[in-house]
Amino acid sequence: ADVWEPACARNVVRKGEHPRHYQSAHHHDEEGSQHSCERYNRTNEGPWNYQNPLNRPGLSDYAFKLVRAIVTHMPPAKIEQYMGQILRLIFQRLTRGKTDKLCHGVIGFLSLLIHKHGAQKLAQLMDGVSPGILSKVIQNVWLPKAKSIWNEFERKLAAWGMIKLAIDPWFFANPQYHALWLPTLQRSIDVMELPTEKASTNDTLWEMQESGWSNEFARLVTATPPEADAIPEVKTLRPLLAQGLHQLCQNAEWKAKIEGELSTTQEAYRKILSEYSTGSSGI
Repeated sequence: ADVWEPACARNVVRKGEHPRHYQSAHHHDEEGSQHSCERYNRTNEGPWNYQNPLNRPGLSDYAFKLVRAIVTHMPPAKIEQYMGQILRLIFQRLTRGKTDKLCHGVIGFLSLLIHKHGAQKLAQLMDGVSPGILSKVIQNVWLPKAKSIWNEFERKLAAWGMIKLAIDPWFFANPQYHALWLPTLQRSIDVMELPTEKASTNDTLWEMQESGWSNEFARLVTATPPEADAIPEVKTLRPLLAQGLHQLCQNAEWKAKIEGELSTTQEAYRKILSEYSTGSSGI
C-alpha cells in the first residue's frame, strides 16, 4: 500500500462493479494519520502517486487529507524535499478546472501550512515552483472560493489562514501583496461572520458519475464524514485578528497605511474590527 494513495483510488470502481475497497479507504483515513506518517518514515516514498487521487474525479479530498496528515505530524525537514512537487501537482490540477471541492481542499492545505510554518515559508516554497504564484492563488482561489466552504472547522481553518496572512509583518510590508492585504482581511471577516455562500450543487457526485464511477460508489464517497478541527489549539480567531492588527500598528508608518486602507472599506468592516478590539463580538 502507498501512503500517498488511498485504497479507493488504487481500485477504480466503474459502473457495474462493487465498491468493496471503500471501507479500506475509510480505515486508512480514520485510523491513521499518525500511522500513515510512520509508514512514510519507513518507506521514504515521494508524492508521485499523490497525483492519482488528486487527479481522479471526486477523490481530491483523500489527496488533501493525506498531505494534511503528513504536514500535521511530521517535522518540516522530513517533508520539505517533496513539498515543491506536491505544490506543483496542485497547481497543475488547478489549471484544469477550479471546482469548489478542489479549491476548498487547496485553501485548507495552504492554511495549514501557514499555521505550521508561516506565510513567508509558504511563499518561499511556492516561489520555488513558480515565482509570485501565492498572489495568484490568493486572488483566484482563496478570495473567490473561501465563502462557499460549508464545514465550520474548514471555515475556521480558511479564516485563520487569511488572518495569519493579514497580520504577518512580512506579508504586510511586502509590496508584492499590498493590493491583496485589504481583500484578504475583508474575506477573513466574511468567512467568520457571514452565512456560507452556496457552492456548486452536488459538485463531487456529478463529477464522479460523469467520469464513469458507479452511482453506489460515488454516493459513498460523497457521504464521507467531514473533517475534524485541524487547529484545535487555536481557540478564538476574532481577538487574534484584533491583536495582530494592534501589533502591526505599533509601527507608526504601518499604522498610517492600515488606517488609510480601512478608510476605503465599508463601515460594516470597520465596526466589526472595532468590536473585535473591544471583545464585544464573542468568540
